[in-house]
Amino acid sequence: MRLAARTLKPPRPYPPHAARAGEIDHLFYERCKVAEALRDRETRKAVRLQSAHRGRTLRLEVAHWNAMALTIERCTRGHLGRQQARRLRIARDTRRQRAFFDALATTVQKRFRAYHARKYRHNFYARQAYVASVLRKGDMVRDLARVGVGVRGGGRGRARWCATAARARPRPRSRPRSRN
Repeated sequence: MRLAARTLKPPRPYPPHAARAGEIDHLFYERCKVAEALRDRETRKAVRLQSAHRGRTLRLEVAHWNAMALTIERCTRGHLGRQQARRLRIARDTRRQRAFFDALATTVQKRFRAYHARKYRHNFYARQAYVASVLRKGDMVRDLARVGVGVRGGGRGRARWCATAARARPRPRSRPRSRN
């Protein structure tokens, strides 16, 4: 409908080549001269258009690269953060386990030291025998003092005292093993 409303121009008739050849050459020359005069201006405009297009394309590409770099950085920071959190968690758990096992080791050592001291250092039966021997020696010294034999005196009293002291001497205590 819209095309029908438009008026169409009739095509221009082409002049015969022989009659208008000079005119065509002149027209071609004029148009070439105008095109040559406008060539620098058109070249500048074309260069400007190409430059704008290349700049826009490059800016879009750089924006895409930046977006990809941000994604890589985000993933890297997340990975490094998870690694650090794992290291801190392992260190915390190690400290907790160390404290727990140190407490247990302290308890075991305390119990063993008490056992060892009771068994070897402070042997109850050896102490009892030692106290009994000290009491016997004290009784002998008192008996000898009553009889009248001096501590440095000689004679029969001294020989009897030495024999009695030898019998009352306790057996040697067992020594604890060295820790080395």
